[in-house]
Amino acid sequence: MSGKTDLTYTVAIEVVPAIALADFKAFQVEKPVAEVTDSDVDEAIKRIADTNRGYAAKAEGAKAESVTASPSTSRAASTAKSSRAAPAKASRS
Repeated sequence: MSGKTDLTYTVAIEVVPAIALADFKAFQVEKPVAEVTDSDVDEAIKRIADTNRGYAAKAEGAKAESVTASPSTSRAASTAKSSRAAPAKASRS
């Protein structure tokens, strides 16, 4: 740059549009509230207890305990039947 030519350069500028903030005091938020009764809580606890029963292997030919049919125990009963057909070690996590 000996001063014999004009200086040429390029500038790149990113132009960001202005963002207008809304008046947040004007917003209304509705918080839904669910009514939970004691019977709802008891039913949920029973369902959790039924699905988390411990497993104990029985001797071959031993009879299974009878359980009342409900959606959660029916699945447990069908699982118990299939595990008797092919004995396997059970692990609890």
